[in-house]
Amino acid sequence: MALRGEKEFDTEFRVLWPGGTVRYIRALALVQRGASGQATHMIGTNWDISAQRRAQALTDINLEQLRHNDELIDESAILEAANAVITKIAATDALTGLANPRRFYEALEGAISLARRHGSPLSLVGLDLDGLKRVNDTLGHEAGDEVLVSLAELLAALCRTEDLPARLGGDEFTVLLPGTELGGAQGLAERVLAAVHSCAGLAQRRVTVSAGVVQWTLDELPDELLPRADEALYAAKRQGGDAVSDDGVSSDA
Repeated sequence: MALRGEKEFDTEFRVLWPGGTVRYIRALALVQRGASGQATHMIGTNWDISAQRRAQALTDINLEQLRHNDELIDESAILEAANAVITKIAATDALTGLANPRRFYEALEGAISLARRHGSPLSLVGLDLDGLKRVNDTLGHEAGDEVLVSLAELLAALCRTEDLPARLGGDEFTVLLPGTELGGAQGLAERVLAAVHSCAGLAQRRVTVSAGVVQWTLDELPDELLPRADEALYAAKRQGGDAVSDDGVSSDA
């Protein structure tokens, strides 16, 4: 039967049960009053809510664990993203966005190790801008930086996913070409020279590119391959620039 009245109190308390068990009890008391407002009847009831309290406690624990896990996941994601940014910065040339010397030398060692293991070809293209000093001296270093960025964009567009274009410093660039023989590397170098000719910004500043091309030979060390590319590059420079040279054998672009 429903009780009509006013709630006097509603509380919970713990009771130590025989055997040492703790139980949670809820107590509710209601008062029925007469016309004068005086209490005429009072009824109260107690019931065991231990099961509900245990269930709620487990729910709270699970929610807290989930919240903690979410926080850990969020923190882990933030750290992972931060580490990725740091790693990219450490491996990237700040001006051009290409690989920096550290990244290039690491990749070169790895590529030579794979080429040696699998007997696959590996080539290198060394590139140097012709006329950058004149641009810096006459138009300023900001214009020179624009030239460097333009060449970097051309290299990134012409290279395959597995290739690694890099800026080694100043106006010196290189492209690591895994799985590529000398002819393929020479073809890329010639395409770069042609792209420079077709680039309005570079043509306006009368800038060209010289290239030296070499193919890795069996048992050649990383610090031996790059000097060979430099020698081929200097041979192209001695021709007046805007040329491709591969170990002394050159072809005009």
